[in-house]
Amino acid sequence: MFVDMTADIAHTLHPHRQLLVAFSGGLDSTVLLHQLVLLREQDPSLTLRAVHVHHGLSVHADDWVAHCRQICQQWQVPLVVHHVTLARGGLGVEAHARAARYQAFQDTLNAGEVLVTAQHQDDQCETLLLALKRGSGPTGLSAMAPSSAFAGSRLLRPLLNETRESLRQWALAHQLSWIEDESNQDDTYDRNFLRLRVIPVLRERWPHFSEAVARSASLCAEQEQLLDEMLAAELASLVAEDGSLAIAPLATMSPPRRAALLRRWLAGQQAPMPAREVPERLWHEVALAREDASPVCGWGIYRPPFSTAFVLGEVSSRSDGQRSALARLAPAAAAGGRSRRADAAARRQAAPAVGG
Repeated sequence: MFVDMTADIAHTLHPHRQLLVAFSGGLDSTVLLHQLVLLREQDPSLTLRAVHVHHGLSVHADDWVAHCRQICQQWQVPLVVHHVTLARGGLGVEAHARAARYQAFQDTLNAGEVLVTAQHQDDQCETLLLALKRGSGPTGLSAMAPSSAFAGSRLLRPLLNETRESLRQWALAHQLSWIEDESNQDDTYDRNFLRLRVIPVLRERWPHFSEAVARSASLCAEQEQLLDEMLAAELASLVAEDGSLAIAPLATMSPPRRAALLRRWLAGQQAPMPAREVPERLWHEVALAREDASPVCGWGIYRPPFSTAFVLGEVSSRSDGQRSALARLAPAAAAGGRSRRADAAARRQAAPAVGG
C-alpha cells in the first residue's frame, strides 16, 4: 500500500520538479510532505518548498505555525508563512478563509513551481455528494482533478486515490505528528456533516462507497473531457480574435448544445460558471427580446436597444458576415455576480479546508 502511494504521487507529479506544498500541519498535508521528502531522497532534482497560512481563526493558530516550522526544519524544507486578514460578510468566514488561502498560495508560487495539495479520496467523495446536493451537472460531479490550471501554473492533487485511513496508517507507521483542527468536528458545516455523520453510515453498509464515488467522479470527468474535444472545433469557429462569440449560428442548435457552447465560451473567458438555467434565460430574455428593448438578464449581461450584441461589462459590435450578433465578455465581468439564493447556499456549504 505504501509503495503504491509513493508510485501514484510520482506519477501525478511528472514531469514537474519544483513543488510548492500547501502545508497546514494536519494529517493529510503532513503525510503528503513526508512522501515528497522521501521522493526527494530518491531524486535530488526534486525541489520542495512549503507554505502555511495563518488565518487567525483558532486560538491555536500560533502553535500550528510553530509546529509547521519545526517539521519543515527537521525535513529541510523551506517554509513560507502567510498571516491573512479575512474579509467580512458575504459568503461566510470559511469561504473567505479559503479564498485568502489560495490567494496566499498564488502569491507564493515562484516561476516554474506547481502547487501541490493533499486532498484525498474521502475529500473527493464529500465534494461529489455536495455537488449532488446542489443539483450539479457532469462538470460539478467531476469533483477534483488530479491536475488543474492554477495561477498560470498547475495545481496537483497526488493523493486522490488514497483514503483518509490509509494516510493515518502511513502516519502511524512512520511516527509522524500532526495537528488537529477543532473546527473539523463542527457538523454545522455541510462538509463536516457528511464526513462525521453521513459517510460513516454509508460505509458501514457499503465499505467501498468512497471508492465507487471517486470512480463515478472520474467517469464524469472523462465525459466532460470528451465533450470538450467534440465541441472544440465548433466553438473555435464561433469565436473571433477579440474573444467575441457569434450567437446567430446558435439559433439553429438544440438548447443543450447551445448551453454547452456558451458555458465553454464563458470558461475560456475566465468567467464564473453560471447556474444551469442561465444560458436559456440569456437566450430567451436577451437574444430573443424585441429589437427596441434593452433587456437585462442579470449577471452583468444586457443588450442595448437596436443592438445585435450581447454585452457583459462593455458594449461590443461587429458587422462582418455571420457575426451579426455577438456576445462579448469584458475583463470587468470576471468578478461576476450570483443570485442571493446561491450566496446563501454557499455560506451554509462553506466548510474547513480539505486536504489538511
